[in-house]
Amino acid sequence: LDLGHPRDAWAALDGFHEREGNSRSGSTWRWTRGRASFAWVPVPGLVPREIVLRAKAPGKDPVRVQVRVGGAPAGSVEVLPEDFSDVPLALVGEACARMSAGGPVRVELTAPTFVPKDAGLGDDPRELGVVLDRVLVR
Repeated sequence: LDLGHPRDAWAALDGFHEREGNSRSGSTWRWTRGRASFAWVPVPGLVPREIVLRAKAPGKDPVRVQVRVGGAPAGSVEVLPEDFSDVPLALVGEACARMSAGGPVRVELTAPTFVPKDAGLGDDPRELGVVLDRVLVR
């Protein structure tokens, strides 16, 4: 799932801000709100073992993101600040089972938020979680 790409709508995004990008590099992304989710449609024959978030945290400190799959806790990852990095989360137990079940399942991300305007960092009044560039399921 390439967040910010015009075709990211297939994933029935919820809790994401509008797409943003860098015209020079061609990179695109979306900010999450405190809780954001997308739909995963199982691929026949694929048993997902890992979700990889290509993300970055705002500010100077890492941010802990909780992940749920179809309502089942899947664990958490630490998203680092400054540059985008790949953050893997192993899928085990119920989370793995739900990712390979017959129908679509929602993957939910929960992160602490901040408002740039309230923090004295410009005029942006949005409640922002983490910046997400891409999600890989493998």
